[in-house]
Amino acid sequence: MMKNAPAIKTDVLVIGGGGAGLRAAIEARKQGVDVLVVSSSRTGYGNNTAISRGAMSAAGQAGNQDSPEQHAADIIKGGQSLSDPALAMVVARGGKGQLADLIEYGVRFQAKDGQLSVRQSPGHSHPRTYYSVENLGVTMTQPMLDYALKAGAKIMDGITLTGILAGDGSVAGAAGLDREGNLVTFNAKAVILASGGLGRLFLRTNNTTSSTGTGYALAYKAGLPLVGMEFTQFYPTALADYSGYKMVLYETLVARGEALLKNSLGEDIPEKYGIKDPRVMTRDALARAVMQEILQGRAVDGAVIMDLTSVSEEVLSQHFPFLVKKVRAGIKQVRVAPTTHYQMGGVKIDEHARTAISGLFAAGEVCGGIHGANRLASNSLTDAFVFGAVAGESAAAYAREAALPPLPAGQLSGETERLKGLGSPSGSENVAELRKQLQSIMWYKAGINREAAPLKQALEGIDYIQDRLRSAAITRPAEFVDAAELSDMATVGRMIVLAALMRDESRGAHYRPDYPRQDDAHWLKNIEVSLRGDQMTLSAVPVKPPGKS
Repeated sequence: MMKNAPAIKTDVLVIGGGGAGLRAAIEARKQGVDVLVVSSSRTGYGNNTAISRGAMSAAGQAGNQDSPEQHAADIIKGGQSLSDPALAMVVARGGKGQLADLIEYGVRFQAKDGQLSVRQSPGHSHPRTYYSVENLGVTMTQPMLDYALKAGAKIMDGITLTGILAGDGSVAGAAGLDREGNLVTFNAKAVILASGGLGRLFLRTNNTTSSTGTGYALAYKAGLPLVGMEFTQFYPTALADYSGYKMVLYETLVARGEALLKNSLGEDIPEKYGIKDPRVMTRDALARAVMQEILQGRAVDGAVIMDLTSVSEEVLSQHFPFLVKKVRAGIKQVRVAPTTHYQMGGVKIDEHARTAISGLFAAGEVCGGIHGANRLASNSLTDAFVFGAVAGESAAAYAREAALPPLPAGQLSGETERLKGLGSPSGSENVAELRKQLQSIMWYKAGINREAAPLKQALEGIDYIQDRLRSAAITRPAEFVDAAELSDMATVGRMIVLAALMRDESRGAHYRPDYPRQDDAHWLKNIEVSLRGDQMTLSAVPVKPPGKS
């Protein structure tokens, strides 16, 4: 039986313990307000920032002729003209400051002769990519966690949030489940949604297990509009034998000319598709090329070949230690295939990280509008840190002027009843099996190549899963939490599929073989998804031209 405990009160509630959440917490604490970070996984460790390669972009460093304006232009170009120019400029202008802030927090970046090392990533017009030591994101999040704790932020892990609580157009807190399946309620003056991505919605992904898309569902159920949900980035080169979890960064090897990417006929794939130039070898273009080779029968057991013959052991040891043993054993060719990597779409925000609900802010991958149809390499962490800081500052300013609002009793009781209706001890359906079915549907019907008929089949499959979930067998607390999570995953899956059906063109990471061309005449628009009554509604909104707010 689900138990209710008294509400936990705070000034600012941060949902998510990754890079954006920690950066928000630090900034809010600087402003002198109480901060509580709530995460389903281990804060600072169980998130995509922690497992990333620790790369971030920052324009305008000493001795670099780059500028924030050029960086923003690259973001918009990479996003195929769908990025919000104002948001892109916030990210571009904030990168340099965040680099300095992270160093202050104890993050160490790769350097040579006392100068930070900088590289050029595909899609960027200038060298502006900086890597943390050991190429590990956890070397960023661990110092940030330590700094946040010393600054007085409080941490609460093991909580799966299921609902945002808001009354009269203003946020009041959130509700969720602990690992024992008990209802936990948070009462806050301001809330920051920094819950990360949704890679675990697909069968193949490099995302952490906590990246199930909870934040997108929380925003949708609260009535917030989400933008660009059809734009899911698939990374082109992950080891084929690990369900897409282990990535081999093509930017480090293939784009720099140290490794080759071949099909079963030995053809150079980037050369074949006209994307040999590192400046145009973006993730969307290469992922489509690789997937085309696989689907057209020029694959090796469902993958293509990355030839490491010309790659030095020093480079492999520095960047990909898991490949060193293979090369030493004489294995210089590995099988790679695309994997789900990043969600460009998400919650609609403004330049101050504000959402449509007063007191509710958002930052990081859960947000949409910044990267348009495709995100360039090394921009995700910059985005997370920049908007994490913006959200923290905005939320603290809001909380200082606000009184602690009452929790909306009707919403809270409604959420309790909804959760209690998820399955029963006498149910017949296995939640884990239903989840695998959803992941397979999303990968095979709504993955890299999308056509109308499979997308419509995906909708039917999602309907089936949501219907069967009512008959889920719930015999222990973990299954109760998993059922609540799966319900949200199905909701988010529906957003992606409906938006993918509506956009009858190919653009960036969204590829429709039945509509293979980019259609600027009709589709210089962003698709917004929102809840109206009890219906999921979609609308197409023209993009903002540069210079317009």
